[in-house]
Amino acid sequence: MKRGTMGETERIKRVYTLAEKSFFNSTGWNTLRPAVLFFEEMKRRQLMRTLCAAGFDPERLNHARVLDIGCGWAHTLGMLIDAGADPANLSGVDLIPGYIREAKKKYNSMDLRCCNAAELPFENNSFDIVMQYYVFSSILDESAQEAVAREMIRVVKPGGIIIWEDAGSDKDIFYFINENGGKELRYKGIPKNHVRKLFKGCRILSKRTSLTHLLSYQIGVFSFGGVKNLYKRIANRFFGGRHRIDVRDEWPYPFLLAEFLSLFPIFLRSDHHVISKHRSYEDNSQR
Repeated sequence: MKRGTMGETERIKRVYTLAEKSFFNSTGWNTLRPAVLFFEEMKRRQLMRTLCAAGFDPERLNHARVLDIGCGWAHTLGMLIDAGADPANLSGVDLIPGYIREAKKKYNSMDLRCCNAAELPFENNSFDIVMQYYVFSSILDESAQEAVAREMIRVVKPGGIIIWEDAGSDKDIFYFINENGGKELRYKGIPKNHVRKLFKGCRILSKRTSLTHLLSYQIGVFSFGGVKNLYKRIANRFFGGRHRIDVRDEWPYPFLLAEFLSLFPIFLRSDHHVISKHRSYEDNSQR
């Protein structure tokens, strides 16, 4: 492995080991939080659309081998189980040991490994589907991005697909406060032209997806209580109120609003790509 790639690997480990502490508590990425639940459900809807368009009916999905790069605690792989995938055919890799430990608590029949995606421990042409969600934006070194992309292409079967979703603009950046109290870049979006460079020679079908964080948060709040809870939040925040937020007052139309807003690119932040190294792949949704 190149020295620059090794340095980037160590940086990612350090950054996300720090972040790990907040992921598994009530303020972290917890689906009891309205915005997180809404984001994950929108992600599930797009994933199911992509699988259907690529011809993965329940029977084919059940026999498909799937690899998730940067699987975290395997929540995306869990969505595939809900759709009919066999857990024994699902694999995930992540750099952070804590994430893999959490994943194995829930999914002990999956092949979950703590390893570097730039050196995947799998044979060529092993998987029908290879996925990555918001991983490449966390890899700031271009040579490391290229190494991971090469490995994804290597392990996906001819006729298989790579599902990519990530922040789609290099202006979409996020800083955090590191252990020394300094400001440090955590992620930077990946524009479409750079994805084409990483997967040169592959066929790429793209669409803009995923509402901005602000909209996702606001719609998520609405979905857990609607206008009634919005009033309570405003009263609590600005007028010293102590109203209880009641999740039973659920507003039933968040996804209708999200689908409507998704018609306008200005409200979207992420790119969803379906990448194939085999030219015969066709998007069934365009037939």
